[in-house]
Amino acid sequence: MIPSSVATPPGLLRAWAWGAGAALLGAALYYAVVALTGYELGVVALLVGWLVGSAVRAGSGRVGGRRYQLMAVGLTYLAIVSTSVPRTLEALGAFKGKPAGTGVGYVVLTTLLTAGLAVVAPFTSGMENALGLVIIGVSLYEAWRLNRAPVV
Repeated sequence: MIPSSVATPPGLLRAWAWGAGAALLGAALYYAVVALTGYELGVVALLVGWLVGSAVRAGSGRVGGRRYQLMAVGLTYLAIVSTSVPRTLEALGAFKGKPAGTGVGYVVLTTLLTAGLAVVAPFTSGMENALGLVIIGVSLYEAWRLNRAPVV
């Protein structure tokens, strides 16, 4: 039996599952908008922050608190930056010219390395991406705000 001090609260796993689902949905929506319009519209990132924050809040049973805030922020950030992975792989021509039977290991490693680059990419452009950083920051703040602990 797991001691109660180490046990995961049931709402934590449910909040993560709901938040991860919302993050996947938000990332798909964000990627679809970029693919269809050719523009990264900041309002979609704000929507992703609200969507993930709301899902984590609902999944937690509206408990809120620091662990849910950190979860919502992390999932929101990953959802936003992950939308650049397919475009980066395409721009690098990562799989062009590779035989049809290219190993799963190559595909997985290339995708993971590209995902790692996506995580730091918003900070590597300096002031050229200042507005993008502000939009990401506001999105993360929204996810954070939605998961504050209730005031008693």
